[in-house]
Amino acid sequence: MPEDKPEVGMIHRPRVLSYWVILLEAAILRSMKQSLKEFGISESQFIILDMCFRREANTAGSIAKLAHYDPSVISRQVDNLYKKGLLNRHRNKEDRRVVHLSLTDEACILREELLSAAIEADERITRHLDPKEHDILLDLVRKLVITLEKKSK
Repeated sequence: MPEDKPEVGMIHRPRVLSYWVILLEAAILRSMKQSLKEFGISESQFIILDMCFRREANTAGSIAKLAHYDPSVISRQVDNLYKKGLLNRHRNKEDRRVVHLSLTDEACILREELLSAAIEADERITRHLDPKEHDILLDLVRKLVITLEKKSK
């Protein structure tokens, strides 16, 4: 059985995981940007809304920590989402420094469309994988992320 030959231009690329993950991240972000464009939502704004949809976090600080983003980026994007009418902000009564976030009705209405856009972006990236390869890739990435997050604590 003949060996698979690498595509032209792939021969001299390194067999280093981080190299390929960086290229994959760039491709995923381009795909997400394309899918979210019609909503006027950036990739980082989608992450903020998604975390609020799933009730994983409800402050800019907790979102920044969970999403591994710089807090100033999240604060700026929260401001943008507030201006777009997609997020509400509520000061904590006990600690005025803490601002809780909640979704507006408009954001809740957009939820399914945004999730469909994210799935569309994912399908563009993984369309060359068969279902078994897709599941294996997802399991391996999930395992790496969980393991690395445990080690960083």
